[in-house]
Amino acid sequence: MTAVSTSAQRSRPPLRKWLIVCAVILALGVLKAIYAWSQTHYILINQTQSLPHWAFIVEKGVLPGKGDMVAFTPGPNPYYPEDIAFVKIVRGVGGDMVTHEGVDLAINGERLGPNKALTGANPNVTPVDPGTVPEGLFFVWSPSPDSFDSRYKEIGYVGQGRIIGRARPLL
Repeated sequence: MTAVSTSAQRSRPPLRKWLIVCAVILALGVLKAIYAWSQTHYILINQTQSLPHWAFIVEKGVLPGKGDMVAFTPGPNPYYPEDIAFVKIVRGVGGDMVTHEGVDLAINGERLGPNKALTGANPNVTPVDPGTVPEGLFFVWSPSPDSFDSRYKEIGYVGQGRIIGRARPLL
């Protein structure tokens, strides 16, 4: 009877091998899920203090609405590489009115704070012209007084071609 038990035990793979096979299958499943998620999302690390958050999840190709955070490329400008990603808040959309009220910039009459080009604090930037935000474009902004955003022509209004996607704070 002992001989039969021993041969039965030898024909069955040890528990350790089963655990290894299960761990490999689980790891492959996790890698596949991460790959699928990365096709529509990515994590962006903000390298400036323009927003209170420093990490964002970006939903690639999703256009933002007013009040949403958006990841975009700044386009040609004298200060940052064109392919770096910025995250700002959409404060104006097509049809909204941008005005200068003294040194402050306002959208639809709501003051967003000073424009350094108008205060003289930064003579190296050009204030955006007052007027209506064109359809299909976004006025992006950050509450930081040092933010490089649509207040300045060097960033200007952001078109869909420069938008990476809608951003959500992570950390």
